[in-house]
Amino acid sequence: MGNFLHVLAMTLLLFLFSNITVLTSENIHLSLNYTSILQARKNFMALDISNLSYHSTSSYSFPLYHRDVFEKSEFKDYDSLLDARFAQEMLFSMPESEYSSENSTAAYYARGLIVSPFWIGSELQRELLVIDTGSRHVWWQCGPCEANKCYEQRRNLLYDSTLSKTFQQINCVTDTSSCFQGQRISCSRREQKCIYETIYGDGSVSTGFMAYEMITFTSIQDSAKIIFGCGKDQMSGVKKFPRLISGIAGLGAGLYTNGFEKYSLQSQLGATLFSFCIPSSTSGKPSTLNFHKTPWKTDKNGGMFVDTGTTISQFSADVYVQFRYIFRSEVKGMILDANPPDPFDTCYLAV
Repeated sequence: MGNFLHVLAMTLLLFLFSNITVLTSENIHLSLNYTSILQARKNFMALDISNLSYHSTSSYSFPLYHRDVFEKSEFKDYDSLLDARFAQEMLFSMPESEYSSENSTAAYYARGLIVSPFWIGSELQRELLVIDTGSRHVWWQCGPCEANKCYEQRRNLLYDSTLSKTFQQINCVTDTSSCFQGQRISCSRREQKCIYETIYGDGSVSTGFMAYEMITFTSIQDSAKIIFGCGKDQMSGVKKFPRLISGIAGLGAGLYTNGFEKYSLQSQLGATLFSFCIPSSTSGKPSTLNFHKTPWKTDKNGGMFVDTGTTISQFSADVYVQFRYIFRSEVKGMILDANPPDPFDTCYLAV
């Protein structure tokens, strides 16, 4: 862990409070209790996802869901889903040298908890993308694929670029301004393609080429032309992408340069900031991702990374110790686990 310590309890309690906190007319929050937690979980597992809304509420907005909404059917109950999530988070925190293919068989994958449906191309094909504030590249799997290069998607059909009339491959020789060459992006003059390679912190990798495509905000039939990564190989990394999703929508800003800073969804929609509420982990109700323009300049010095691509919060050791003390003092009626799974130190027993 180096200079960082993990805090799992913060993530858990944030999810739980978002599920059962109720604001009354007197502006008083009802207290957390285990009975209401169990009921919320039971209701969630019985949720029928066939009636979910996949439509945008306004231009340049996307509905957001917690990925558990779509993956809960893989588990017999909420406890087994939660156990799988924790197991994968521990694998996610392991150094790449300690990871083996034997660890990759669990049903729950660690990459990203917030997903959004995108309506893509002239055929308005729906694809589920992870919303990731910790990266800056927008890509999705792009057929036709060579054998063993694209993973099988569990919920949506594979996007096929040959079926979309609005798809256009970027010719990096004649359209040099659209191929922002950098550390992970290069122009293949022989193929006349703008080649990319995106490597994530967990060891998963997507490679392909850059292209134009239309995304549509369905409620108002408004659309935007964006540059995206046409993913041709997602199977070469140490760790694999979850089969639930079709790709990743990076929202990160340009704090450093590697070629992707101008490809983030925020930059391409001409926004200077975005806003959203984290959707509940035990509710089928969506949140909304909105993009905005501001007249003021933003300060990019200091602060913290807010990364929706991972679920573990990390602080420097001195800050963590203070946070842990305050957090533990606020938790009432729950028993602290004397032997929590490594590397966590603030876990509670269900009673």
